[in-house]
Amino acid sequence: MYTDRGAIIVTRWLSSIATNCVLLLLFLPAAWGQNHLIDTANINPTIGVPRWKMYINPENPYELWLVVADDHDQFFKSTDAGVSWTAFEDTAANVFESSVGGEVAGWLNYHASMTGYGSNMWVTHPDATRVYWYRIGTPGGTTSDIGLPQEVITDVGLRKRSNVVATADELFIITRTTNDPAGNVRFFRYSHDGMLIGSGWVEDLPDANVRVGSSLDNEGRPVVVVWVDGAKIQYYRWDGSGFVKPTDSLVWSSSDETVGCGASALTREFAFTVTASNTLHVVWSCTAESVKHAYKVMGSEEAWRYIDVVDHPEQDGFHFRSALAYRGDDVWMFVALDVNNDGNQSNIWHRKWDPLTESWGPLVQLTFDNAQNRQPNTIRQVPPGAPAIPFMYWKGHNAVYTDRLPLGGSGSVPVGGLGEGLSVSKAANGDLNLSWAPSCLAEDSDFGIYEGSIGDFASHLPSVCSTMGLTAYTVTPGAGSVYFLAVPQASGKEGSYGFSSDGSPRSASVAPCLEQEVISCP
Repeated sequence: MYTDRGAIIVTRWLSSIATNCVLLLLFLPAAWGQNHLIDTANINPTIGVPRWKMYINPENPYELWLVVADDHDQFFKSTDAGVSWTAFEDTAANVFESSVGGEVAGWLNYHASMTGYGSNMWVTHPDATRVYWYRIGTPGGTTSDIGLPQEVITDVGLRKRSNVVATADELFIITRTTNDPAGNVRFFRYSHDGMLIGSGWVEDLPDANVRVGSSLDNEGRPVVVVWVDGAKIQYYRWDGSGFVKPTDSLVWSSSDETVGCGASALTREFAFTVTASNTLHVVWSCTAESVKHAYKVMGSEEAWRYIDVVDHPEQDGFHFRSALAYRGDDVWMFVALDVNNDGNQSNIWHRKWDPLTESWGPLVQLTFDNAQNRQPNTIRQVPPGAPAIPFMYWKGHNAVYTDRLPLGGSGSVPVGGLGEGLSVSKAANGDLNLSWAPSCLAEDSDFGIYEGSIGDFASHLPSVCSTMGLTAYTVTPGAGSVYFLAVPQASGKEGSYGFSSDGSPRSASVAPCLEQEVISCP
């Protein structure tokens, strides 16, 4: 008998049939539930206009961190993809409101911003007339991992704002002043270990009222988007030595009447992301009743395209503050809506952007308690293998909650020993009884069985596309020496086919039961 990880091989010449192990896949259904993170009276503790305050380790999508505005408990870690936030440990000398939160600073302003690269993170925040940043080292789970404050800039009389983005080997901190034309918009460039490499202007704007955000393009270069005084939104890209304003940098202008969005102070409520195709997506509160979306491939000759994402009466003055996350060219928008329009019953909703149809999917409600849920924030990029998109929000002016938006696909369990994977026994009339171990999550919904010919290990085709949720099935094998694979299914997707003997993932069938989307397991 030939053995291969994740397969059962059956030959016509063996009288006994051995067992082998299979890598199974799984999926959690859409029921998550809110997670009460912390009580805080700090105004807008999770505001994302347009600062990210959540970070996910791209090498381990079950490892998450977040930062909130508070006087003590500000930094939190999860090791179970955001189901719980219990991994952080305070030092013995600290007595905080929560047993799971760490302190970055004595007081963290709600303009704090967080980024990361690998499992290292950086937080930046204003403090009176200064901007500080902190490096948070691996594993980011105790107060001892939080570095000492590093001063970025001091400007007497001007309270600073900033956000931060990390490349493979550098850190960029983008700063602005508050309601003053001096100092808009600067950048400070550091090595990961804290050495200042240089600084300069993103652009020396003569405008007092700006909002600034930063991200990365698909080559890992910083991109800065600036909302300018209710009159325009424009973007800049790093060229290796400075920020440049491309010929298509003007995302929106209030003077362009064809867009249907004139000058309005509401437009400062914006969010943006850059997807794998270098498409820049910007959403902003166009009016008191609508959220506008602009998008195009940066640097291409195509024109900016504009559509409405939300059209709803004014939202109690907080005007649709939204947050964006992306994976590949898919984009998810999280936004607060008060569908009753009474100012007291807002919930968090989301829509997903389909790059193939260039349209937004249905508006889906995520919270249901009508408890003034607002100010959503989320991760910048959804890495492969992530089982869900975490998001957090401010509830009722005095608390921060987290939740998760589940993603389609299935996860996996480790290859086990005898009897822990796929096994086979003889049945009557030459049939075979196949059985396999449960997935690591009980909510796995169904399985498909594939059969292929030994010697051609890419030949597997469906034997049955549903076992009706059972983890055992009787099959009639084809002629010759054959092998079988059990492939889990969930939410209209199928998962992994297991691994070849060299450890590489086995290829999907050329005629699969379902589209494949593999989600990693803890």
